[in-house]
Amino acid sequence: MHLTARQAAEKYGLAIRKNGMVCCPFHRDKHPSMKIDKNYHCFACGIGGDAIDYVSRMFGLTQYQAAKKLIDDFSLMVEHGRKMALSAKEKEKIIRARQENERIIRIKKRFGRWCSESIGLLRNCIDEIRQAGILLTDKAQNQIFTDDYTS
Repeated sequence: MHLTARQAAEKYGLAIRKNGMVCCPFHRDKHPSMKIDKNYHCFACGIGGDAIDYVSRMFGLTQYQAAKKLIDDFSLMVEHGRKMALSAKEKEKIIRARQENERIIRIKKRFGRWCSESIGLLRNCIDEIRQAGILLTDKAQNQIFTDDYTS
């Protein structure tokens, strides 16, 4: 369950209009200047936040204390030290994302091996080209020498 700032504010006595506007409880407000729904924001004093921020400010609590208060007051189920229960759809999405990441890693590794092998082959080719160039250069010089003296 995702608790909204509106749910928290209503639980602790704030009467909110249908349009989500209310007089801000954090300053002397004569006209509704706070919009409250999933989060809250006062257009007069500029404060805002989520349900935990609201409870923290309303009761002068730390964020941790405010979260505990909300858990207790709304009887929220929280598992400590374990992952929250996921729906089958969420689990499938996580599994697909993990498989895609593993596939990408395998492709990157194969590409890395291919690059290393290709670089090795290119180095061998460069060596052979250099040797052929030397032979070609020697042969060309011999050809020039032969042409000059045989004609």
